[in-house]
Amino acid sequence: VQGTIARHFLLPGFPDFLARHPHIQISMSEGDRWVDMVQEGVDCVLRYGKLPDSELVARQVATLDRLTCATPAYLARFGTPTSLASLDGHQMVGIRSVTTGNVTPLEFDVHGEIQAVSIPAV
Repeated sequence: VQGTIARHFLLPGFPDFLARHPHIQISMSEGDRWVDMVQEGVDCVLRYGKLPDSELVARQVATLDRLTCATPAYLARFGTPTSLASLDGHQMVGIRSVTTGNVTPLEFDVHGEIQAVSIPAV
């Protein structure tokens, strides 16, 4: 889930930035931190993914489909994967989970079963 700032201002500059600085790794998170709603007196937050068990009231407000994609320049440089196994050697812009601190793996629906694939995040 990319917000307006990331989608319109950060992501378009990543290819040029990463070409100039190939050894830098970038991870993104939509929030700066996990908000403790009760402790901080917050009435409402929007979060994505599975939520930990809680006595708070939660409602699903949207389903966000995610798309795994690459630019033509990336595919020309690294090749076009044809299977999950052929993702070996590829890299991604990682999204860091605010709950675990880990980069979220890519998830694919393969014949109705979700398969997670972790590749290096740049």
